[in-house]
Amino acid sequence: MTETAKKLDLKLTPCTGSSSLCGHGYDQATKTLGVQFKAGGPVYHFDGVPQDLYDEFTNSKSFGRFFQERIRGKFEHAKIDAAKTPEEVQ
Repeated sequence: MTETAKKLDLKLTPCTGSSSLCGHGYDQATKTLGVQFKAGGPVYHFDGVPQDLYDEFTNSKSFGRFFQERIRGKFEHAKIDAAKTPEEVQ
């Protein structure tokens, strides 16, 4: 995980209808995906996620299933502390 990715303040969008993910965000310049699993919980940043994969993620029927099958364990990641829910960030 790059130092730049660790310092990003990604705006999170709610994962409406998801039982496992609370929010997600993406930085196109660094190809960093941010996901938050529980409201008020930590955000994890995943480094090197291509834009097209992020687009597939945002259009998937199940955020959690897509994350488990296509992202988890496939990209370097870092835990980023977060005290706000996606609704509080907007």
